[in-house]
Amino acid sequence: MQQTKRYKMIISDFDGTLRDDNYRVSEKTAEAIRRHTQNGGIFAVVTGRMRSSILPIVRSIPLTGLVVSYQGATVTEIETGKDLLNAGLRNEQAIFVCGAFARRNLHTHVYIHDTLYCNVDDEALHLYEKYCKIKGIVEPDLQKLIAEDGGYVQKILAMVDPADRDGIIDDLREELGSEYDVTYSSDFFVEVSAKDYTKGTIVPFLARFYGIEESDILAVGDSFNDAPMLIRAGMGVAVANADKRLKEIADVIYTYTNNEDAVRRILEEYGLAKE
Repeated sequence: MQQTKRYKMIISDFDGTLRDDNYRVSEKTAEAIRRHTQNGGIFAVVTGRMRSSILPIVRSIPLTGLVVSYQGATVTEIETGKDLLNAGLRNEQAIFVCGAFARRNLHTHVYIHDTLYCNVDDEALHLYEKYCKIKGIVEPDLQKLIAEDGGYVQKILAMVDPADRDGIIDDLREELGSEYDVTYSSDFFVEVSAKDYTKGTIVPFLARFYGIEESDILAVGDSFNDAPMLIRAGMGVAVANADKRLKEIADVIYTYTNNEDAVRRILEEYGLAKE
């Protein structure tokens, strides 16, 4: 009988994967993370969320080590808040993307220096603020804002009608080209990042940082923005509630959902969270 490989590092998406639908990380899952790390393993959250949104949450679990935000554009030490990586779309790239969004009249979020700017003040923005526990700044002319700032933009997001999402993604991929990663993390979100800073590019970054092989990393997720890290890691696992497109590329479709402590079970089965 073939023995199950144990992975030195487990990287997990947050919403819909590590966290359940009641917005909690169970104590059983937190304990499995502790056992994994106490036995020499490494665990990290890799999320599309803002740094300021995810950092208080991972501290409250509590986690230590690194947390990855903005799809892979930012890597932060949890204990100190120090950024080891803070990059994203170059200024001219972000202006180009915002122009494409503006021509489609999209509700647009731009993330600069860990601050959210939005082109409209509406109920969708208020729901997003409540969900992420952050506050946005309304700025109708986002292209002007980006040009005046002159720096990196971590990510650009559009809140869309689910019926329109796939068509918008297809159109944007055709217009923007190969320098950009155009993806989605929910029925309502279309997200654009630099191709050089995705959940896939963070796998070799973490491997180098911890002195391990990429093949020693297991990645787990639920939405299509997790696809690059599932493809790049040694093993890619889609939880049972995952998007059907993510399941198509995963090495393993797991039996359990985020509401059934899927990450805890993965840590026990594939990680070092031994009883």
